[in-house]
Amino acid sequence: MDMRIKDTGLLLLYNGLFAISSQYKDLEHLESPIFEVMDEIDSCIVTGFSEQAFENYYRSGIDLEIINELRSFGEFVDKIENQYWTPEHFDQYEDWEIARKWAYKLMKKLGMRRNGWYSSGTNIIYLEK
Repeated sequence: MDMRIKDTGLLLLYNGLFAISSQYKDLEHLESPIFEVMDEIDSCIVTGFSEQAFENYYRSGIDLEIINELRSFGEFVDKIENQYWTPEHFDQYEDWEIARKWAYKLMKKLGMRRNGWYSSGTNIIYLEK
């Protein structure tokens, strides 16, 4: 069954899961004076894994079981200590490795294709399940 979900929060959910499921070396090309990958991941987590976002996902048709797993995932990532939010630790720290595998599994459950960082001017992203 195809599920088309259009929601600003999904853009941040996708980008957060995509980035965390990646190695830093695959993201470093995004770095610029106005774009820092680790800061962007943090922004995606804060917004894309908020209670308001979870409500939006539920209204958009995402299964409650997946939403609860997203909530647990967001809490796990949020508990990674600040000192490990660096490019050097991102590829090597054990908790980031756990998060990377978990994010990849969540993307599969949501039917998200790993198409790269979504930076289009629009706030709509389509997810197919």
